[in-house]
Amino acid sequence: MAYVEVEYSEGRIISTRKRANDYRTIEAMTPHYSADIPTVAEGGDYTELAALSEEGVNYKVAKRGRIITITRETIINDDLAAVVRMISNEGRAARRTFARTIWNLLINNATFDGDAVAVFHASHNNLGSTALTADATGVSAVVTGLNELMNQTEPGSGEKLGGAWWTARPMLAVPTALQAIAKQLNQSGGIPGAANQGDNPIYGLFGDPEGVPDRILVNPLFTDVTDWYVFRQPSDVELIEVAHLFGQEQPEVFVADNQAVGQMFVADKQQYKIRHEYGAEVVDYRGARKAVVAG
Repeated sequence: MAYVEVEYSEGRIISTRKRANDYRTIEAMTPHYSADIPTVAEGGDYTELAALSEEGVNYKVAKRGRIITITRETIINDDLAAVVRMISNEGRAARRTFARTIWNLLINNATFDGDAVAVFHASHNNLGSTALTADATGVSAVVTGLNELMNQTEPGSGEKLGGAWWTARPMLAVPTALQAIAKQLNQSGGIPGAANQGDNPIYGLFGDPEGVPDRILVNPLFTDVTDWYVFRQPSDVELIEVAHLFGQEQPEVFVADNQAVGQMFVADKQQYKIRHEYGAEVVDYRGARKAVVAG
């Protein structure tokens, strides 16, 4: 229960979850897009689509886990609720570890296997440096980032991924320190801080300006207090793929409490084991844009 109760919003940027059946390398292939469909003349033959190229990335499932040992004396002397809380906290730790694994692919700017270039790079047209501020500069920075997302092109066809901001339903991800600024940018009908406020083009873009802006992702795992991101919906443009061993998405907890076996027999120690097995990788950089702000 503790695992599902904690929220780090990593699920909001995962495009695909798949089942892995072993620990061998997983090859995630993304086919290129097709060009426009040609006209067929009267009585003419249809032309055949040429074989499409692909972009591929590789990753593996890794096993994470540990053992918690509790002595008989602790069980008898302590409130049993304390032991239950200890085990429950492992669920929270497992969720944080999973979320950090996903977010670190972007925080650490991992190399994109498709072209051996960092995910966020000038050649990918998805890297900025302007700070997120509650003024015209901040609004302009977000607009620039959104336009870069919309101007990304389909691999293969070269056509723009395009779309209007308001139909693409983009997301803004910020560290805790920037959440007030992000909310202000979203809820201000006029440009914040401007003498002649004018129209704020990103008003309400990241959710209800009068209520909960549900497309502003405030992430406590962001270690840099100035960097920020904008994302397209992962169902629109793929970003991150995750594989769970045998499709087991939540961590497993095992208990060794047989009085006649193992540590329970030789030392009156009850043991718990938590295990979580998964792997993840960035499969396409075109759905994300990051501002790395010099601090």
